[in-house]
Amino acid sequence: MKIFILFCIIFACGFFENVISNANPLPYEAIFNFGDSISDTGNAEAVFPPLNPNSPYGSTYFKHPSGRMSNGRLVIDFIAAAYGLPFLTPYLNPTKDHGDIKKGVNFAFAGAGALDMEYYIQNGLKPPASNVSLSVQLDWFKKLKPTLCKSKEECDIYFKQSLFIVGEIGGNDVFSHIKLKTVEQLREIVPVIVESITKTATVEIMKACCGGSGPYHVDDKFCGAPGTTVCSDPSKLINWDGNHLTEAAYMLIAKGLVEGTFANPPLKSAPFKIT
Repeated sequence: MKIFILFCIIFACGFFENVISNANPLPYEAIFNFGDSISDTGNAEAVFPPLNPNSPYGSTYFKHPSGRMSNGRLVIDFIAAAYGLPFLTPYLNPTKDHGDIKKGVNFAFAGAGALDMEYYIQNGLKPPASNVSLSVQLDWFKKLKPTLCKSKEECDIYFKQSLFIVGEIGGNDVFSHIKLKTVEQLREIVPVIVESITKTATVEIMKACCGGSGPYHVDDKFCGAPGTTVCSDPSKLINWDGNHLTEAAYMLIAKGLVEGTFANPPLKSAPFKIT
């Protein structure tokens, strides 16, 4: 009798726990992200030599380099937290942060472009540093898919309850075309953009927190290299290193996507506020 009562108690606890957990399910079961260094959280880190432990990257939130090209969290980190999910597991670094691939995977790779390597070769252009285009990331996803779900029915249900984010990507392709051009040539290519920037931007708004010399704190020195400095309060600036934004800027973008009107159609309501 005692064994039977104990079994009933255990069964009841398990039943109620299941009811409670299913009463308020998370809006998304998982998040899958594709992109470049704007959202890479550890894939390039798994391929290239690690940064110096004293590097300014990751210094604000993680207190050490975290595989992210910023001083702290990225837009994708804020979005995951808003939906009650952990930081996404980098595809090439699956053991990082003891991640759970069933709750999301990050395929973004720093330096990635939207164009395949063949495009650069055929057009006589200097290829990017990494051969991880968007199509390569999609191939990674296809290879991982059998691990995430087995049957077509299971996959349909699982992926319908997941959030897929593609981009930002393509900036590296544009940069490869324009980086060797003069300012005069760039003004001819993007006159409206240049005119808008010169009319509205100030040095302080455009100035990088981490970098070398010059009015915008940007030169050919990599953030954290000898001869570079870091601002005292990254939260007051938008630009982190001349190519990437600060955690504060990424948080504002995430707020606009999750809590604002940046996404069309809008994302599902998030159970947690972005802070």
